[in-house]
Amino acid sequence: IRDKKSKNDYDVTDSKDIVVKPKKEDPIREGDSPLKNKTIMLDPGHGGVQPGAVNGVPEKVINNSLTKIIAAKLEALGANVIYTRHPDNDIDMSLEDRQEKANRIMPDLLLSIHHDAPRYGFSVHYSTYRPNLEFDGAYFDLYGKRYYVIREEGTVQYYMDKGVLKSFDIKDKGAPYVRDLSPSPAAVASEVIADKIFEEFKRLNDLLDDLGLKVAEPYIRDHNLAMTRRTNMPSVLIEAGPTSAKMNNKSVQNKIADGVIKAIESYFSGK
Repeated sequence: IRDKKSKNDYDVTDSKDIVVKPKKEDPIREGDSPLKNKTIMLDPGHGGVQPGAVNGVPEKVINNSLTKIIAAKLEALGANVIYTRHPDNDIDMSLEDRQEKANRIMPDLLLSIHHDAPRYGFSVHYSTYRPNLEFDGAYFDLYGKRYYVIREEGTVQYYMDKGVLKSFDIKDKGAPYVRDLSPSPAAVASEVIADKIFEEFKRLNDLLDDLGLKVAEPYIRDHNLAMTRRTNMPSVLIEAGPTSAKMNNKSVQNKIADGVIKAIESYFSGK
């Protein structure tokens, strides 16, 4: 700059300390949610003349109520929610019809929502065995020996034993669980989601104690339920606590729904 009172020029540097504050993280908005534009199919268990477990209230009533709460929370995060059976439509719907609808639409996730018998608490169920997709690695253990399933017809499993074709019905009491040593991508994803929901259910277990419900500890299982075995997308069935009038409570169901949503968000975010 030039000093007006002289002919001399001067280089001048003016400086002061600047404090740069880190930008605060914005709360998650719909646009930021990993659930945005994901299609999630909800399957409220039972319905119509099929009440499910009954203990002061039919299971189907609690299933419907929890399904609607979960749906509202998913939609608020931008998910596209669809149903096998709409929770406001109390109709009979076979497992086969539910499976067919899910496999025709192929959502990003199928969540089947149930409540268990009064003595049981939270549990999560998935299937590594997906006979619609492949049989490689499908096995079961019986009397200390491992057998490999070669095909399924309905619920009947066929396998070879010393060159003899044998079978058993997967629905029979005491039938072994069929699992898969090399599960499909849909089955692998199902296990990841199931694990995340199970962690939330363990955290929520005190909720049942607070309600005075004496139930078994939460558990997770890879087994052969129809809605997880015969569907071709990531699929999980939850038992969201025991069937009880105490569970037919919006405050309780909101807490359970929040845990389920947190687990699903964690899965779709890749965390």
